[in-house]
Amino acid sequence: MAWPAHAQVWQWSTSVPTVVSSETKDHPQAFLWIPDNCRYVRGVVVGQHNMLEEGIFEHPDFRNTMRELGFAIVWVTPMINQTFDWNSTATTKGADIEFRDMMNRLADLSGYSELAIAPVVPLGHSALASYPWNLRPGTLAVRWPSSRFTATPRKRS
Repeated sequence: MAWPAHAQVWQWSTSVPTVVSSETKDHPQAFLWIPDNCRYVRGVVVGQHNMLEEGIFEHPDFRNTMRELGFAIVWVTPMINQTFDWNSTATTKGADIEFRDMMNRLADLSGYSELAIAPVVPLGHSALASYPWNLRPGTLAVRWPSSRFTATPRKRS
């Protein structure tokens, strides 16, 4: 069953200047949504533009669940790094630098400084299935504390 068309708010956005998209020849844009009742972001779901991410992130049921958990949502379009490759190349600085820069910019812009250190739940599918796989905790132990990528959401009392 289809749900009614709806527009959703993304309160903040910033360019990701560490990346130039081969698709647009411009910097990707990162969009941030934080629940209106949120005083402290407990985690953040991050997805890159592929097919379904925007629809999932803007669905009222998904947003209500994120609100209950105190989780933010970041959607990036076009993608910053399809496979979340840690290594720099001729056209990328490496996913860790690109990701940190994006999250730090959103933290500064929004005033939610915890975004820079909040646990991350990556979302991706199909052509972007490698992104969450390569962002998994076991690959991050040397670069970032694994606690950043191990979130156990609980509902607030």
